[in-house]
Amino acid sequence: MKKIFVAILLGLALTAFCVGPSQAAGWYIVTVYSTGPVQSGPSVYYTATLTDTAAQPLFDKQQMYLTTNIQKELLATMLTAVASGKKVRVYSDGVWVYAAYAGDYP
Repeated sequence: MKKIFVAILLGLALTAFCVGPSQAAGWYIVTVYSTGPVQSGPSVYYTATLTDTAAQPLFDKQQMYLTTNIQKELLATMLTAVASGKKVRVYSDGVWVYAAYAGDYP
């Protein structure tokens, strides 16, 4: 059991090291396609599938994790955006979403 756990941790560490963030951390206005829980081993994380709305988007339908310390608030914002069709202004590093505000963004 311990070997499997170590193998999983090593695999996750290598994935994080090799993939890394796809863009610089910053504010983006995005369209939210879906949001919800994802299980990763014994842990459950909340994610959102987002697309940058810029003229030259940096990401398209990319799944990003909602940061754990304000997961409920971020999830509520994402669900509201999906239900209302509003865009969301997010602060993200390409892997994690750290802040989100729904609104009538262009």
